[in-house]
Amino acid sequence: MAADNFHVTIEAIKPLFSKRDKESHKGNFGIAGIWGGSKNYSGSIKLATLGAGALRGGCGVVRVIIPEAIAPFVAPSILEQTLYILPDQTISLEQLTEACDRLTSLAIGMGWGKKEENRVTLTSILATYQGNLIIDADGLNTLATMDLAILKTSQAHIVLTPHVKEFSRLTGVEVATILADPISYAKAFAKEYEVIVLLKGATTIVTDGNQVYLVDRGSPGMATAGSGDVLSGILSGMLAYQSYSLLTVSAAAMLAGIAGELAAEKHTDIAMIASDTVAEIPDAIAFIRTCEVNENKLVYEYEGKRVGEVCYRYIDDNIIDIYHTYVDPLYRGHHIAANLMQGLFEQLKLNQQQATASCQYAKAWMQKHPEYQEQIK
Repeated sequence: MAADNFHVTIEAIKPLFSKRDKESHKGNFGIAGIWGGSKNYSGSIKLATLGAGALRGGCGVVRVIIPEAIAPFVAPSILEQTLYILPDQTISLEQLTEACDRLTSLAIGMGWGKKEENRVTLTSILATYQGNLIIDADGLNTLATMDLAILKTSQAHIVLTPHVKEFSRLTGVEVATILADPISYAKAFAKEYEVIVLLKGATTIVTDGNQVYLVDRGSPGMATAGSGDVLSGILSGMLAYQSYSLLTVSAAAMLAGIAGELAAEKHTDIAMIASDTVAEIPDAIAFIRTCEVNENKLVYEYEGKRVGEVCYRYIDDNIIDIYHTYVDPLYRGHHIAANLMQGLFEQLKLNQQQATASCQYAKAWMQKHPEYQEQIK
């Protein structure tokens, strides 16, 4: 990993989750738009979850924008959000302008399906919308069929949130080739088209083409339908009132990842579903706020490269909380986690009676080494 790649920490994002002034009102925190759904992909629960994710992310108001055909299915799931219904076919510029009126952020494309009208709609949004625009899912697939030069002329602040297959469609580069050097491809694309790219993966890459932020929080249980949509909801909520920046986008990814870890602890990485992640957002924010960041850090190097890191804090005399770990995706072998954890226990002289871990690597290591687990439980 290049030295200028920043591994996002709780310390870095903590200021974005500070307590609010008691005189605050919903108008202080922006209006987030969630535009998605189609007849074949009504996804009422998913859209409601997206809206909930945006509200949990901190925005003041969420407007769910959907076609008329699915309104009867979605409306019963809408509680705190507002609803804007569009015609099923051609959308006039006036209707589009009204749908986007006063939106400080807009996430678009989830469950859109493949309709020619989507190209027209996305073209119009890129030409007219001037807020923070998140393009995800079928929005990305639609964009892949268009002239990408439109991204450079848009007045919107654009975030693209592809997984590697969607990114392959956008770039025309094979998945295997991207996976061989994902940072370089994400960075080059972001720089060429003047956007922020959030490339999802075990380590999520966030880049504007100049800097690269890496987020390694999450759980294998998040590999389930709707997890990416939940991230888009959180991201639209945060970008409704936070600045358009690599840090804000990375913080949304980190918040989703921590919430996913908490959901996996409660429901297991097999049984958890995307809405479980949404339910854990409040506890994830509380964790970020209360986490005591300190200098208790152990770094593991291999051939002169920083390939692993574990940070911990003392909760009391008997409990250690491992609140952050990083393992370079190019060196993600179990021996890295093992060496990190063994080094940590040796550094602490195994004088703690209990350790709690907030990351899969530490837990996996302790499961593989019951002799240490017995000493610290």
